[in-house]
Amino acid sequence: MAVVEGVPEKETDLVVSSLTENAQMQVYVVADGEGKEAITRYRRTRANEHYALLELTLETGRKNQIRAQMQQIGHPIAGDPKYGAETNPGGRLMLHARKLFFIHPVSGEHMRFETPVPPAFMSVTK
Repeated sequence: MAVVEGVPEKETDLVVSSLTENAQMQVYVVADGEGKEAITRYRRTRANEHYALLELTLETGRKNQIRAQMQQIGHPIAGDPKYGAETNPGGRLMLHARKLFFIHPVSGEHMRFETPVPPAFMSVTK
């Protein structure tokens, strides 16, 4: 989940980009074929005139993928000046992993964790 500045025109979309990293370790979008493919789906779940709450699904797992792609589409994550945000309504980077899945490296057990959307995300977008 992320609170982004502004409201994306489309309620749902697929963002496909090529990402690379510079010497300062900032990830950014480059021309197709010049970086690693990054794919993110989003769905707008609520919005007001200033912010939108997006449910994001990664189809690839690149470093800072969501941050770079939200900047690319003109809706940086609130509280993320490194990737173009001009506001910080929640006093933090407004990006939150609601669901996390992985296979435990020792036991091989499938691990699944879920957390609720932070209240600040809801209040900023009401």
